[in-house]
Amino acid sequence: MTVLGTELEKIADQKLLITPSHKGDNLAVFGSKEGNDEEEGKIFVRWRAYWGLLLGGAFQWSLWGSENSSFDCLQLLQQQQQQQQQQAAPLEVTYAREPWGDFELRKQMPQTEVPAQLWCHQSFGSFGPCPTTYPPVVPLLGPGEDPLAWARERVIRAAKIYLALPYAHRHIPALGGLDCSNYTAWVYNFAFGIRFSSHIERQSQTAGTLLDPDSPLEPGDLIFLWDSLDRERISHVLIYVDPDWVIDAARGSGIQLRPFRGKYKKRWAFSRRVISQVEDFKPSSL
Repeated sequence: MTVLGTELEKIADQKLLITPSHKGDNLAVFGSKEGNDEEEGKIFVRWRAYWGLLLGGAFQWSLWGSENSSFDCLQLLQQQQQQQQQQAAPLEVTYAREPWGDFELRKQMPQTEVPAQLWCHQSFGSFGPCPTTYPPVVPLLGPGEDPLAWARERVIRAAKIYLALPYAHRHIPALGGLDCSNYTAWVYNFAFGIRFSSHIERQSQTAGTLLDPDSPLEPGDLIFLWDSLDRERISHVLIYVDPDWVIDAARGSGIQLRPFRGKYKKRWAFSRRVISQVEDFKPSSL
């Protein structure tokens, strides 16, 4: 039996109720339908086997919840196995002279700790496996160079990696896309190993520090928008680039660099800054 078939058999026999507490069991952990990777949501796992004509038959397994999505299991599994063979060993820290200097190394790191053979699923209400935490980075700067300016450029460089990625309610890019708050959470994780909630409401309350309305914005600041119909509810978040441009993940068009005008300014609620000092991203022990 294949590795995937073996995992299916284990799941079918145990009929597990999967929660974040099962991480140690080497099973998939999935977030709630709100996109919060900290929720204690529970998803009952069932499985079924299809003997199809393609490739002489293949196993697929399903998770049932509230939102339907599907993946080509065999193709995705093969891609992830190839990526795992190329992945670097886990690192405690990375170093970079240029703000983007270690990006290729970080791209080789696994996006999640969930085994690749458990990525193949059809899910409802599932945002996919939770992301791994990337290592912190230490900038290798010369005399007089500003580490905060270096960090701000790094955020924007990291954000631009994912331009044109589709909009999707997922925790990691490898599952086909990101929504607005999962995108902002992913960028800071990938760039610095900084973690904060991907739930839009919690992110708007806890990511970094709240800025005064009159405070000038810096590249990498998060701009939160009111809902178009409810001025008391936050429904969207952007990454500030400069006075003319922002980056966000939007329905239909995905992740794009967009002019900072129109609805983005009309619905602007407040902003938060994730990196205000060097200690926010540099390991204290180095």
